Amino acid sequence: MLQRNHNDQVPFEIAKVLVVRGMQPTDVRGQHAHRCTAELVVPISGGCTVECDNGQGDTESFELRSSSEGMYLPPQYWRTLKDFEKGTVLLIVADTEYSEADYIRDYDDFLSFVNNS
Repeated sequence: MLQRNHNDQVPFEIAKVLVVRGMQPTDVRGQHAHRCTAELVVPISGGCTVECDNGQGDTESFELRSSSEGMYLPPQYWRTLKDFEKGTVLLIVADTEYSEADYIRDYDDFLSFVNNS
């Protein structure tokens, strides 16, 4: 389930921390899904739009513009980050360590994975 996180707690034990910066307003990031990893995306500064797709026809778009909120992304959601404000810095925490095998980087492969799970 997609949800904004307005409390002061991460909803899982943190296994990985990323800081993403240097995006231009026209950049598009993400464009992948995770098989098993859940993430929380928090704008440290600036903001962006997060588009999420569950592969079954449901898509949602969220504006992240405040460091007082985050976006919880469960596994098996295709995520695209775009419309970056100048100077945006994102903190991304995950519940698993990095594993390339956990990533689905092709949208058609994602649809196949989700619809055959």
